[in-house]
Amino acid sequence: MVSREHLVSATAAIVVTAASCDGGPASPSPQPPPLGVGIFILSLGGDSSLCQDIKIPLAGTFVTVQVRAVHDGGTWIGRAASAEDGDFEIRLARATQPVSAHSGPMGPRDVAVAGTLWGVATDSYNYVPTWVPSGTSVVFDQTTTISGIVRFASGARFGDGLDTAPVMFTRAGVSSTCPPGAVGWTLNGPM
Repeated sequence: MVSREHLVSATAAIVVTAASCDGGPASPSPQPPPLGVGIFILSLGGDSSLCQDIKIPLAGTFVTVQVRAVHDGGTWIGRAASAEDGDFEIRLARATQPVSAHSGPMGPRDVAVAGTLWGVATDSYNYVPTWVPSGTSVVFDQTTTISGIVRFASGARFGDGLDTAPVMFTRAGVSSTCPPGAVGWTLNGPM
């Protein structure tokens, strides 16, 4: 006859063995995307002096476009909302590495993000009905790594950060190239 202690030990051994056979403890679930879905406003701006755009005529070093965002797992993906906005893609996911942004250090409710940006974005966002977009485009010749901070203050969502590669702004045949880190991005939404 099996004693109660042996039965408890055998049962515990079976439970441990079964747990180890299915891969052990459950892996943590993926982090949710840092932003929601919908329409966002993306601005990309460079320092005119660092980008050598102190000349006549100017290429311009500021572009604002609309972005239509979706999710793919834990990644937030934004693409040009219309043909007027260009042909580009921005991807952001939650990050664990240190990040920086023009708007300052991270707050307690903020989220560090990292991702990529590629393609051509053309200034097309009308702030008011009478606004005339500049026609400047920003060109990412390769997939550019970006990082920054998404802020969650008073229910509003705002993100900003920096790029890590050279970026070219162009308008009417005039161009200016910004060195790595000279172009910042801001993202507002969803609208």
